[in-house]
Amino acid sequence: MPRAPFPTLATLPPPPPGRKGWPWTVESAPCPPKMPNGSDWPRVSIVTPSFNQGQYLEETIRSVLLQNYPNLEYVVIDGCSTDTSGDIIERYRPWLHFAVSEPDRGQSHALNKGFAWCSGEIYAWLCSDDILLPGALHAVARQMLLDEPVWLVGATEFVDERRSSLKRIPPPDGFGMVNFLAWHSLAINQPSIFWNRPMHLCAGSVDEGLHYCMDTDLWFRFYRIARLRFVPEYLSRFRHHSGSKTTPYGPHRDQPMAELSEWVYSTLCASQGDPQLRTEMVSAVGVLQEQMMILKRLRQHIVFGRLFRLWRAIVNPEFPS
Repeated sequence: MPRAPFPTLATLPPPPPGRKGWPWTVESAPCPPKMPNGSDWPRVSIVTPSFNQGQYLEETIRSVLLQNYPNLEYVVIDGCSTDTSGDIIERYRPWLHFAVSEPDRGQSHALNKGFAWCSGEIYAWLCSDDILLPGALHAVARQMLLDEPVWLVGATEFVDERRSSLKRIPPPDGFGMVNFLAWHSLAINQPSIFWNRPMHLCAGSVDEGLHYCMDTDLWFRFYRIARLRFVPEYLSRFRHHSGSKTTPYGPHRDQPMAELSEWVYSTLCASQGDPQLRTEMVSAVGVLQEQMMILKRLRQHIVFGRLFRLWRAIVNPEFPS
């Protein structure tokens, strides 16, 4: 198949009727011809694993292709979806480095299949219900070092199924062991995380035995190689919806939290031979104990305690007690 013209609003398929704004009728500003130091823009490889997310997949794909980034390698790995995903992939196939729709062993397996097709200097994955924000790849490429293992995270917007804004999360001020011990409340946001090729080679592949916290496991391996760097720009939009396998509360909560708890215990126990890491763990546990005592006092408070009980009774019965 002949190579398609560079992806722009003018060359991509038109958006569905009624869809406007980013990334339907808006595209990122073009990158300058060269990097600020005069070199070519580094190749960015992005993998999207997908299964039955046809209602979101096209928006995800367009948010990557319309970055107006001159050296993009985009891979879509679909797990043989039974919805409209296959038709969407075929519509955009001419602009994809590689795409396939076939049975797989889950998201972790799909990611490894996708990264096997990549040859970039910068890597990331973007789930099929999330999107990149305009100029994200330009911002990452400007700040990514390429000659030693590096990973970085930017800010993230959270939206609901109708794209209504829920909250905006800036990049954290710092990151350490406490974030792994209390991951559900102190997590960094996966769609805004990028890493370079030396880190990709050092850290190894995604653990296919993990179905929910494969990203946590990979970030922990990154963390043991190099400290996290922070980008001030908003890079992605994370979508909360009822079909997400990592919905934080409700019927989808138990399995991810069970796998995460088991991962925390087994991984940190296996890391006891590292004196520096052990010191960090002890300090992180102390921070968590202090936070738990503050929370306990709040729950016993005559006013705040009542607010906690009302939250659980009215708003979210699944909120941990």
